[in-house]
Amino acid sequence: MKDYNSYFFDIDGTLIDTTGIIYKSCQKVCLKHAGFDPEFGFIASLTGLPLDRVIGNCLDGKCDYDMEQAIRDYKEYQSLIYKDYLKVFPHVNHVLGQLKSRGKKIAAVTSRRLESLKPYLTFTDSLQYFEVLVTPEMTTHHKPHPMPAIKAIDLLKTTPDQCLFIGDSIFDIQCGQKAGTDTAFVDWSFSNIDKLDEGPTYIISDMKELLVN
Repeated sequence: MKDYNSYFFDIDGTLIDTTGIIYKSCQKVCLKHAGFDPEFGFIASLTGLPLDRVIGNCLDGKCDYDMEQAIRDYKEYQSLIYKDYLKVFPHVNHVLGQLKSRGKKIAAVTSRRLESLKPYLTFTDSLQYFEVLVTPEMTTHHKPHPMPAIKAIDLLKTTPDQCLFIGDSIFDIQCGQKAGTDTAFVDWSFSNIDKLDEGPTYIISDMKELLVN
């Protein structure tokens, strides 16, 4: 693997295991608004999309609902349960610490809004490693559009050829590819990269693979 000066990380499903939290919160919304229990695999496949698109995928065509209320219900429930489910994947903080100690620039490029991102990164002791946090509030277009990655490139004052975008969904890989960065797909993902027109630069099975000797 090439040694980069900047590393962009998706958060949910890449660094932090939030699939259970997301599923439980979507389940709560679906049961309340439409009276059905969504399949776990379907919810997992939506990881990486902005929340309004996740809820739309769950509820559109199944009931009449108010998006703002559904989002409030989702956030309220998630805020109550996240400490019971949230955990980092193996070696995450070790690798982030090593990258930072080597002078690498680290950005979060995520579909999670800042109001929950900061508490999650604080709870998992990961916030300290990030130089910038690129969240949906900061861009008018979201993954798989390249704008979030381009925003991180601008904030870190770097160039696409010096950046690696690491993610667990096809939306992450497409975002990085369209912005001109190299990409790494983590194989602990629920996503299927076979749907990509062009594969990622790397597929990794351990965070420690990012540490180039």
